[in-house]
Amino acid sequence: MATPVPASSRLIRRCRQPQALRSRGASSSCRTSTGTACFSFPGIEACPDAADLYLLAVGIHEKAGRREDAEAVMQCLELVPGIITALSGGERPPSEVVGILDPLNGEALAYLYVLGGPGTRRLVERYVKTWKDITPRITGHDLAALGLKPSRAYADILARVRAERLDGKVRSREEELALAERLVRARQKG
Repeated sequence: MATPVPASSRLIRRCRQPQALRSRGASSSCRTSTGTACFSFPGIEACPDAADLYLLAVGIHEKAGRREDAEAVMQCLELVPGIITALSGGERPPSEVVGILDPLNGEALAYLYVLGGPGTRRLVERYVKTWKDITPRITGHDLAALGLKPSRAYADILARVRAERLDGKVRSREEELALAERLVRARQKG
């Protein structure tokens, strides 16, 4: 049985890549408008440019290809350039970086990694290796125990607790519960 190829590899391999400089092994490099970017990202063989991605999106749409592939291309075209600008504007707390990167699929993250400068690549690496998997230790059951009725407020409070945890403002389950209790009280008063 053949090993499945990750979606990011399938997507990138389908692109025309006249500007790509291929190398053997895990590292690759590609020419961008700002010079040659070197990168090492699992499953990525080369660097498509915006025109390649647009042509790929049109081809996927015309051939009734997989919706996920078309969405990945559109994220690369529509979101990644703005994210590069946003992440290049200086230091940001981890919770802000996670808020920016969480909506991206794997292909868009890979494209961002390839096109971003060293600072952006460092943030993408930290996101992929550490930040994306950080979740609150408390759950909706804890919020119910605090007297909060099931609602959209659960997601809002848990997102705030996650952000505080990412930024190092709460470190233990007890600190998360104390923060959640303050947030629940504020909602009940307001």
